[in-house]
Amino acid sequence: MAGGSSVPAAWPRSVVAATGSRSSSTSGPGQTPGPAMLIDTAVPGPGLTALGQQQAQAIANALAAKGPYAGIFDSQLIRTQQTAAPLANLLGMAPQVLPGLNEIHAGIFEDLPQISPAGLLYLVGPIAWTLGFPIVPMLAPGSTDVNGIVFNRAFTGAVQTIYDASLANPVVAADGNITSVAYSSAFTIGVGTMMNVDNPHPLLLLTHPVPNTGAVVVQGNPEGGWTLVSWDGIPVGPASLPTALFVDVRELITAPQYAAYDIWESLFTGDPAAVINAVRDGADEVGAAVVQFPHAVADDVIDATGHPYLSGLPIGLPSLIP
Repeated sequence: MAGGSSVPAAWPRSVVAATGSRSSSTSGPGQTPGPAMLIDTAVPGPGLTALGQQQAQAIANALAAKGPYAGIFDSQLIRTQQTAAPLANLLGMAPQVLPGLNEIHAGIFEDLPQISPAGLLYLVGPIAWTLGFPIVPMLAPGSTDVNGIVFNRAFTGAVQTIYDASLANPVVAADGNITSVAYSSAFTIGVGTMMNVDNPHPLLLLTHPVPNTGAVVVQGNPEGGWTLVSWDGIPVGPASLPTALFVDVRELITAPQYAAYDIWESLFTGDPAAVINAVRDGADEVGAAVVQFPHAVADDVIDATGHPYLSGLPIGLPSLIP
């Protein structure tokens, strides 16, 4: 994900490509060596098979035709780096490795079958995160992604790096957008996307998981938000009213979860100032979310009902005060 409105081009966008892997993402197995359908998230992980390399070259050829790109990024996993290499070679670019694009870590469930109690437990936390509950822990003991807050901060940190690098090298692609390409794993792409875009479709994670070398296109910036443009080649339209209202509720209920986690973390520092700062920042974050919620709901309802004469109407008590 990369881009920003300050760039003199259409809304910048990012293509996020899934690597070939036998991971817990439920994407197609058989592109890395070893038994298929096992949970495989550890760094550095296996490389690609010959078929995986062919698919990496195919997606590279397709993406190269739509370039040039502001940057290429991949994770610490060998398979993502090998998937990114053909595009980097075609364009003469050096990919930047971002740990925030790694797989969602499976802890002690590593190398267990995907179709098993362990596989189901692995999915519970990430699915809950996409539904607005990032505080839900990863039900895989030993996972470095202890909950959705930890995962999302790593993921959005990678997104911020991509955004900043893209603004520093604002190359315009063939479609007129400043575009970067990030190679990651299907489940990371899916969960990170659905947690952050303003038109999420979480059921796509189950009904249409990103396949090996599939691509997800998002557009926007970290401040104004991200919009899902396409999912494995399927165009995704603007949020419907129910989806927009879901996002409004998501923003409202995630704020206290982040605040509570930060306060909890501050308690282990042994620094009273850190605790006070966490409480203050959390209160500010929750207060801002509560104030913004009715405005966001009103705006979404007005937009959905199609009354342009209401679109500029100020909402809230301040509008009633001279």
